Amino acid sequence: MRSARLRVNQASFYNGFDLSHASALRPLASLARAFRVAGDTPFFLVGAYARDLLLLHGRRVDTSTRPTSDVDFAVEVGSWQHYDSLRARLISSGHFAAVPAVPPLMNKLQYLPRAIGVDLLPFGGVERRDRTIAWPSGAVVMNAFGLREAQAWRLTVALPDAAELQLASLPSLMMLKLVTWLERRVEEPGKDAHDMRLIFGCYADRVRAMRRLRCPPGFGEHTAGAWLLGRDLARLLDARGRERVATMLAVQAHGSELIHDLAAFETVGDRDARRCRVRQLVSAFERGFSEPAERRRAAARAAARGLRGEVKREVDMQTAEAREQRVAKVIAEAPRPAGDE
Repeated sequence: MRSARLRVNQASFYNGFDLSHASALRPLASLARAFRVAGDTPFFLVGAYARDLLLLHGRRVDTSTRPTSDVDFAVEVGSWQHYDSLRARLISSGHFAAVPAVPPLMNKLQYLPRAIGVDLLPFGGVERRDRTIAWPSGAVVMNAFGLREAQAWRLTVALPDAAELQLASLPSLMMLKLVTWLERRVEEPGKDAHDMRLIFGCYADRVRAMRRLRCPPGFGEHTAGAWLLGRDLARLLDARGRERVATMLAVQAHGSELIHDLAAFETVGDRDARRCRVRQLVSAFERGFSEPAERRRAAARAAARGLRGEVKREVDMQTAEAREQRVAKVIAEAPRPAGDE
């Protein structure tokens, strides 16, 4: 039984998985179907519900200390007019209603049949150069970094009643949690750090299930899992994205804020032991994240050295050929000795 569950866990790190048997997910299945039909816009699940599908339902990880609230849907739109049209279609379908508030909350809806709150997180054509979005009212600015990247690595989960839903993968969720942790750790300390610590633990489980993993020597299951998570996250991002995350990690990890918040969810050992263990995890995570870039730089240096070698060989060949031509010209132009036919 354990080995079968580990095979499911291993697959769902990168591929879709099947939760069609989970009757508790029928409300979410109903919501996803209604949203797809009425919205007619690409979307995927992020936030607490994505965490619960991946961890609680997919891997039997207890997430009860962080109860699920609203459903967060990331929606790709080309403009604010596109977003307004999407929201209007959802409301006119009769399944969704605006949330009464002054001023109006343009990112929140209520799914009426199941009384579920829905948060809409637009990205794409509404993003500004710094990867933030500013709602047309001007009152709220939101960081959209990570949503576009998460879309590229989304998974598909089968839900009850033949419904399907796309959601962020574990590395994508780690990235989004890191972004939101940076934004709200002062107002809501520990909220996102708890989920990040759970993801670290899941990657340790993944290492246990793997037959072979080439990781740095001396790493145990937990540090190897953190290293692998960092490596997976780096694969999600382009050069600018990797630079941005590396900067976030450098500032916060070395400033101990991230270590402090993650250590709050360690349960074994005294304060110093917990912080030491978390510091090792964060260090391994940073190492795994930076290694792909280091390998690319090494490959570029090797390619540059090879190119320089080829250029030098070409120049040497051209020089030798030119020398031979000059010698041949000198011989050809040299006066012949008298009487030489």
